[in-house]
Amino acid sequence: MANATQIGIRVKSPAFKGSGRMRVFACNSDSMQPAINPGELVSVDTSVTTFKGDGVYLIDMGNSPQIKRLVECGGIFVSCDNDSYGKPFPVPPGTVIHGMVCSRQRIDRFN
Repeated sequence: MANATQIGIRVKSPAFKGSGRMRVFACNSDSMQPAINPGELVSVDTSVTTFKGDGVYLIDMGNSPQIKRLVECGGIFVSCDNDSYGKPFPVPPGTVIHGMVCSRQRIDRFN
């Protein structure tokens, strides 16, 4: 099951040259808690298609788009912020980077 679902929103911003490079996705998994909670929206710069350093990326390891942290530590590793998902592991061959997460939109309930 995908842990990221694209929302029908394209964001145009003077900070990002080119039309439609920013896309909004909903996180459907708890694998990135506490940084990103299920149901929260993230903005993804889809012009980033290669590893640009440690950060949170939208990747596809062959099964579906997922929001995961990529870290460099003697190689590039996939990491979940939620420790219950286990230790970081090397990026599998054929993994596609679809973009880099730039921001999170957190919505908190008041009651």
